[in-house]
Amino acid sequence: MKILIKICFIVSIIYPSYISMHGFGEYVEDNYSNSLFITEPSPYFIENNFSSIWKGTESALNVEYNYRTSKSDYFTLSESYLASLNYAFPLNKTTYCSIGFNPYTISDVDFYANDYSYLSANQIESLDFPIAYNVLYNNDGGISKSYLNLSTKVSDKLYLGFKYSFLFGNLDRNKRIRLYDLNYSLDDQGQVLTDYALNDSIIINSTNEYSGSSFQIESKYKIEKFDLFMSGTYHFPLKVKSKFFFNEGVGSMQNLEQIQTYFQPNQIVNYENEAYFKNFYLGLRYKMDDIQSLLFKLDKNRAFSYNENAMYLPDIDFFSANLSFNSTSKIFTISNLNYINYKIGLFYKATENSNASDYDYGIELDYGIRLLDKNYFALSFKFGEKSYKYIDLDNERYYLIGFKIENIEEWFLKGVKD
Repeated sequence: MKILIKICFIVSIIYPSYISMHGFGEYVEDNYSNSLFITEPSPYFIENNFSSIWKGTESALNVEYNYRTSKSDYFTLSESYLASLNYAFPLNKTTYCSIGFNPYTISDVDFYANDYSYLSANQIESLDFPIAYNVLYNNDGGISKSYLNLSTKVSDKLYLGFKYSFLFGNLDRNKRIRLYDLNYSLDDQGQVLTDYALNDSIIINSTNEYSGSSFQIESKYKIEKFDLFMSGTYHFPLKVKSKFFFNEGVGSMQNLEQIQTYFQPNQIVNYENEAYFKNFYLGLRYKMDDIQSLLFKLDKNRAFSYNENAMYLPDIDFFSANLSFNSTSKIFTISNLNYINYKIGLFYKATENSNASDYDYGIELDYGIRLLDKNYFALSFKFGEKSYKYIDLDNERYYLIGFKIENIEEWFLKGVKD
């Protein structure tokens, strides 16, 4: 029975679900179009020279909802979620405050590993014969982010942004592991046939609770036709409380039913990730004219380094590059408020650990309309392909559809206009 327990824990470590490979869930913060710069919490800030929110008289409410579907040779997955909720309002003519919410990581998936994986007799000292296994995963939850931004116009050329974020959330991970004995025989041609005989199965559950915070500083500097962005994000310790359905005394049980009955949430691991600088980026916008611009952004994201007791694969550093073209055209020449906004972009993300390097690349499209009453409606599309070499999964092809609405209203507090 100790053999079974060791196998279950090894499987838990080496084979997480595809959408929770980083332990906390899949990072989705960069999946919505309003996440580029904290000094520009609304497209009304920067779409063109027709309008500007830097008048200290208007507030902006922005909501975005995403639908994402992905497919490989063995599975198709879909999910939808609130991607962004943001409200920006003026404190004075040169300073705007924004409060908002967005998911940071997300995981909502049932995933079954059709292919068998194997453990040889020499991988576990007490294992006398090779076995095969496959796993059914159920994951639900992730980390959310609520934040407070301050964007200030220091001068006509210099803007500063400050963002304090609070991280919170839960992630439930349930695994059903099926173990198979391997029986070998020969066919009439002398070829080896392998028969998989179900030996046992077991359910392992865990729950993780997260709490933490981060602080981001960004600067935007305007030089004639160029906007230069620089930013760094400092993560304070992320606290993780992990509850595992496991106890050392489980080895004394005599059968699988007793083991499953004995699995109670009586092992709790509390730990903190170290505080450190997690994210850095540089951005450069070139304004071709009053209505067209090019944007290039380089982003470096450092991995969380969390306690091995979490039983997940290590988080991974990644480097990303984005290039986009933005164009705006008026709907009617009689008004500067009516216009259509187009955007097309390319993205590439590279990850690397000690075992393998992976990639994520694709194309992004945005189409938005600003009406005469200043309300804004936009559709965004993202198509990409992602590899999973380091956990031996097939490439994932995915697309994302986002719907965004924004409402601009006169700020109701008196004295702001002065």
